Amino acid sequence: MKRFFLIAITIMSSWAIMAQNDAPNKGTNKDRINFGAVNSFWLGLEDGMKQRPISQGFNGSIMIDIKTSENSPISFGLGFGFSSHNLHSNAVTRIGSGRTTEFLLVPENITYNINKLSFRYINIPLEVRYRHKSDFRFALGLRSNYLADRYTKYYGNDITGIDNPMKIIDKNILNPENFMFEIIGRVGWKFVTLTGSFPLTTVFVKDKGPAVKPASLGISISLY
Repeated sequence: MKRFFLIAITIMSSWAIMAQNDAPNKGTNKDRINFGAVNSFWLGLEDGMKQRPISQGFNGSIMIDIKTSENSPISFGLGFGFSSHNLHSNAVTRIGSGRTTEFLLVPENITYNINKLSFRYINIPLEVRYRHKSDFRFALGLRSNYLADRYTKYYGNDITGIDNPMKIIDKNILNPENFMFEIIGRVGWKFVTLTGSFPLTTVFVKDKGPAVKPASLGISISLY
């Protein structure tokens, strides 16, 4: 995970320097650098699974603003980014028959502090943008994600019922999809925008894992 952050920050910093050198008007925010927090809402959860109301994640991107014409309010955004989707729930992953990935519900009498499934991606976002002279802005697009890291984290008592506190971080989750595709949108004013994403694909290989996929809502800040 540290390597993932290092690579993401290095690439995004390089893009930021390029964007600053290419900027014709530094007084205008062109949504080139965006960072934000999101809450993931997982679709396709199995019977009995309960998601924690807050399953926080993050996203960030460096994008080039491509004008359609000099005075047009319409432009395109293309760049590089990273994102994280987390599922805090009452189920853990396990290996099923045929080496499939399954969810196993944690018994209600078992206490735990942390139980999450996490996916981290590097991605390429593509947006169609509308920017009004009042600084109202709207964007809609697609995001292509490549899986950079995935893991589960469980801090709690042994789910078999033995009174034995455990701390487990498992990075060997089977059958993840390497690519995920999302519809993305942003709407806001000046440098603050509300963000959303809707998944077009699942996070596990079809018929090899649960058919779950994360939608998200959040807020982002445009730094430049």
